[in-house]
Amino acid sequence: MNALTISQTESIPNDYPAVTGLSSAALGVDQNALWQRIEGYVAHRWTARNVEWIVEGPGEWKPLLIPAAVNQTDVWRNDEWQSVTLKAAPLGGYRLPAGGPYRIVASVGAGPVAAAVLEAYRRLAEWTADAENARITWASHAGAKRAAMNVDGVSLTMSRDPNFAAHAMQMSGAADLLRSYRIP
Repeated sequence: MNALTISQTESIPNDYPAVTGLSSAALGVDQNALWQRIEGYVAHRWTARNVEWIVEGPGEWKPLLIPAAVNQTDVWRNDEWQSVTLKAAPLGGYRLPAGGPYRIVASVGAGPVAAAVLEAYRRLAEWTADAENARITWASHAGAKRAAMNVDGVSLTMSRDPNFAAHAMQMSGAADLLRSYRIP
């Protein structure tokens, strides 16, 4: 039986990995926002930050983000958090012997960024820069599916999904490169 994660509180890291080789347009995109979008899509973290999980037992539990170094484990007893030592579970993580709730605090994020992740970041950055430029063209047509213009007898009709920016991970090709980082 698996324990249930009730909440996850993740701090924002002091900085994110630097990525080189971007166009000037992609460099103009908020780099922190791009990393946050990638991290929202995967379970892996590359820069250190603190994470606190509240978990309801009994059962086995392992961190939902990796790599994780657990610093503190507590159980709620007598109206306060009390330190507890949890035993290791056979497939990684911990065995929570009773209902809890438990508070598990860890430092999450480390290591070099893999080439596939850097390429996913580059694709997302370049796609987002292109999308920002496209948004300027569509600025007077918020939520529009189609727009048309006629200049000196030349007609141009354009269409797009009004939610195109929401599909950035998939449309940029970043999602495919990040697939192996989704599950801890």
